[in-house]
Amino acid sequence: MDVSTGLTTITGETGAGKSIVLGALGLILGQRADLSVVRDSDSKCVVEAHFDLSSLDLKKVFEDLDLDHENHTILRRIILPSGKSRAFVNDLPVTLSVLQQLGGYLIDIHSQHDTRDLIRDSFQREVLDAHVAFETKNKKRSFLKVLSDYQRSFTEFKSLKRELKTLEEKEHNLIKENDYNIFLLGELEDSNLESIDLELLEEEQEQLGNVESIKEGLGMAFKIVNEDDHGVVEQLRSSIAAISGIKRFSSLYSEIDQRLSSTLVELEDIVETLEREFENIEADPSRLAEIDETLNTIQNLFKKHQTDSISELIVIRDELAAKVLETSS
Repeated sequence: MDVSTGLTTITGETGAGKSIVLGALGLILGQRADLSVVRDSDSKCVVEAHFDLSSLDLKKVFEDLDLDHENHTILRRIILPSGKSRAFVNDLPVTLSVLQQLGGYLIDIHSQHDTRDLIRDSFQREVLDAHVAFETKNKKRSFLKVLSDYQRSFTEFKSLKRELKTLEEKEHNLIKENDYNIFLLGELEDSNLESIDLELLEEEQEQLGNVESIKEGLGMAFKIVNEDDHGVVEQLRSSIAAISGIKRFSSLYSEIDQRLSSTLVELEDIVETLEREFENIEADPSRLAEIDETLNTIQNLFKKHQTDSISELIVIRDELAAKVLETSS
């Protein structure tokens, strides 16, 4: 049976022998042998195919398979009655694997469901390679040169693609980091750190949180010191009056009188302070809530930035501001 180069279609009615031809080609291509192909159990089955390779550049393929390249190449398959088979390429014994590899460059058989090969990456590459090899035959820029240039360009493309992915990930991380830095900076700037005296705020918080107890203590102290007749002030005045009558008899008594008088002045000032504080101190829930919120914010900032001082928070804020400015410019 002679088959010309290019596409050959085998058609015919059922029983015309299409399967016999395809089966014989399958054996040539290294498919497993079925003993049913041997009709005479005493005879061997020989299938032979002749190929004109003068228009195909397959020398490299033959070299890779350790075969002698000939323009007129013969593939032969012998099936013995025992079921064993032998394969030859130009009368050189080969394995079925070699026959399969070489046959893949010589014949493409398309029957039902064989179109699945079209979705195989390896098949698509083989078709592309074959097309380029044919188009570049006898031209200055050979198939191997085209393939080498493509491989080099593709390798460079993959390298650049990886580099681009790395840069995109780095950019994403930088944007993410910058967004977080902007958020942290906003928190610190909104806190007005320079205007916060932590000790004064904590003291005021204690006072506003204990107004009733403080008022009670101030009132009790004022009563004890300034109570009519029996208060400390009146008792001290009585003591001064008693000493005044005898201070002329001794410098010691005179000194005691001076000290008692100084104490009275100090005590009267204390009485005024107690009275003033008692009148001024009063509950202020809104101010207490404001202080609580400010102190909670500062404590959260301390925890987040792992510090315990306002001055360090200010340094961190200024560093973040410099980073954000550098990233944005």
